[in-house]
Amino acid sequence: MDEVINELIEFLKNASPFVWQTLVKQVYVEQYTKLLWVIFFIVVVAICLGVYKKADNNKKLIIEKEGTPRWTPDTETQDTIRGVSLFVAAGCSVAAFAISTTIFACLMNPEFYAIRYVIESITGN
Repeated sequence: MDEVINELIEFLKNASPFVWQTLVKQVYVEQYTKLLWVIFFIVVVAICLGVYKKADNNKKLIIEKEGTPRWTPDTETQDTIRGVSLFVAAGCSVAAFAISTTIFACLMNPEFYAIRYVIESITGN
C-alpha cells in the first residue's frame, strides 16, 4: 500500500503539477477559513469580557418602607451574567486556541496535508 501511495504522490508532483499545486492551495484556503473562525471566537471573547465588566452596572430599584426609592446592585443577576460570560469566554478561548494550532501546523507543512487529503480521498476516511 505504501508503494502505491508513494507512486501516486510522485505522479501528482511530476506528471500533474497543476493538480499538486491546486491541492496545496486548497490546504491554504481551508486554513484561512479556519482563521476566520478564530477571529470570530476572539471577538466573542472580547464581547463576553466587556459584558463581564459591565455587570457591575446592573442595578434594581428598591422601594424602602418609608417610600423612598433607591437603586441597589442586583448581585444575583450580576453573578449570573458574570458566570455565563466567563463560561462562554473560556469555551471560545479554548476553541480559538485549538483551531489556531491546527492552522499553524498546516501552514508550516502544506504538502503533508495535501498528501493526507489524497490518502483520505483514496481510502474514503
